[in-house]
Amino acid sequence: MDHGNSLLLTCLGKDRREEKIAKLKNLDEKDWTAVLSAASRFGVTPLLFDALKPFLSELKVPATLSAKLQNAYYVSAARNIDLYRQLTETIELFRREGISVILLKGAHLAECVYGNPALRPMADLDILAKKDDFSRIDQLLIEQGYGASKQDVGFSLLHLPVYTKANAISIEVHSNISAPPVSMRFDVAELWERAQVETIQGVEVLTLCADDLLLHLCVHTCIDHAFNNGIMPLVDIACTLERYHDKLDWHQIVIRSRQWGLGSCVYLMLALTDKMVGLSLPQMILLQLRPDDQDPDILASAERLVFERGAIITPYIARLFGRESLCEKLKYIMMRVFASKESMFDSGQQAVIRNPIAFFQFYWSRTSSMVREHGKMVGAALRKDKDTMIALKIQDDRNQLKDWLLKAK
Repeated sequence: MDHGNSLLLTCLGKDRREEKIAKLKNLDEKDWTAVLSAASRFGVTPLLFDALKPFLSELKVPATLSAKLQNAYYVSAARNIDLYRQLTETIELFRREGISVILLKGAHLAECVYGNPALRPMADLDILAKKDDFSRIDQLLIEQGYGASKQDVGFSLLHLPVYTKANAISIEVHSNISAPPVSMRFDVAELWERAQVETIQGVEVLTLCADDLLLHLCVHTCIDHAFNNGIMPLVDIACTLERYHDKLDWHQIVIRSRQWGLGSCVYLMLALTDKMVGLSLPQMILLQLRPDDQDPDILASAERLVFERGAIITPYIARLFGRESLCEKLKYIMMRVFASKESMFDSGQQAVIRNPIAFFQFYWSRTSSMVREHGKMVGAALRKDKDTMIALKIQDDRNQLKDWLLKAK
């Protein structure tokens, strides 16, 4: 593991104060520069400041770097306070129209789990909504000045096109917490039945129950991202276990993870978090979750992929270039471009298609979106650009791990 990454994990770990000071007190300016560089790369600089703040004066952190830490914290706080203002306005708008939504990921975690909006960056607002409400949500957001490109309809089968607005947080409206095939392994209605009420900035909102939140964090990292979102998910899980330790029903978590065919996924995320950050979790729980056929090399593979950086290659491009023959490549392209009408309906895409007769025109939009998004990447791969080929290999490793987790129980 890279020196800066290792030191960053020490800073964020669950060691006692005295143990942490002993490990960090002799670091020099070069070491602290490496720590801040790693924190910036993974988007956890505000969290690093919060972790070190109680004993920052006892460490030899150069004044300029200490100032950068503090500034990152306050910039994050100011940004997230503004984002939560936008969030509560949007939630209240939906509520007046009789529309219920469930907050997902960062919007839920920052205040309800971390207890401090400054600590958890939010790139966008993710909400879970019922497909029957999608048309009305689309209309309301457009009335509020948001826009969603028609070219992006059908581009993602996990959520509607991203709604954007100048000087406002972008909004993703989801019909489920994961894409197929995971989404086909459980009834999304059960997530709504188990949802709980939390208060954010004085406004009551729905969030996933503690058990479903933990499962979602595991699925989102292992399956949706294949560990390409760094160490933040590990910290999310550690903080979730601390925040909801008295609400988690481990018996139900084990049952549900196996029903969803994600036992190995949940075990891997908890074991990885325990190793890299530390968990407030009895080892007996890990033993109960550990699958009998767990591959001993999987944990090491996942840990390596957490820290792999470089050019971002989508999993689909890696799978395309993983096909040996031209015929196989063409078949894969057709499968990706012409996603089934059923799968597009399943994710609620029909809600933003205002002219049903023109539905199939959106396949052209889907094609142009993919070319726009991935054209340069494909060109670089065809030229066998060195950095691109390295990135393809890394993404291929991610795809293989994801495929193994989807097959494992």
